Amino acid sequence: MLAQIIEIIKTLGSSLAFWVVIDPWQAGIVLRLGKFHRKLDIGFHLKIPFIESAIIQNTATTTTSLSAQSITAPNGVVYTVEGVVKWYVSDIRPYTCDIWDAENVIIDSAKSAMAEIISKHGAKDIGNQVATKTRISLRKYGIAVDTVTITTLAPIKCLRLITDNQYPLTAT
Repeated sequence: MLAQIIEIIKTLGSSLAFWVVIDPWQAGIVLRLGKFHRKLDIGFHLKIPFIESAIIQNTATTTTSLSAQSITAPNGVVYTVEGVVKWYVSDIRPYTCDIWDAENVIIDSAKSAMAEIISKHGAKDIGNQVATKTRISLRKYGIAVDTVTITTLAPIKCLRLITDNQYPLTAT
């Protein structure tokens, strides 16, 4: 009960506040009656209580891990690929207003770039190609990619099971 009362006081307190402070590792936006109004940079800013709300996001460089995925190259070799994306927020408005879950957008963009490049061109020298393609796809969401590091690139034996009885069990 006490925790709920404290939460209500915190919510009312932020709604009643007529200021917001943005720290050096953050950026923010102000929504006026639910519509984008302005960006907030580092420092102290005034806002109209109940009419305006501030959304603050961390913009410092961070990393996102890319879990393993199997991709077949044009020569039929199947590769397991893993990686890490080093990124930061470059434009707070699209980052806050145009996407819901930045981690998933980054993971999906980088993994689809890996899949497209390996499946069309093979696995030789994919690092720069994946980084470039990922940068281009994430730019519109206010995300800047520093690097994409391929941490694992290994050819694997792949067993494909076919459930139709007319085809025998095959291994590649």
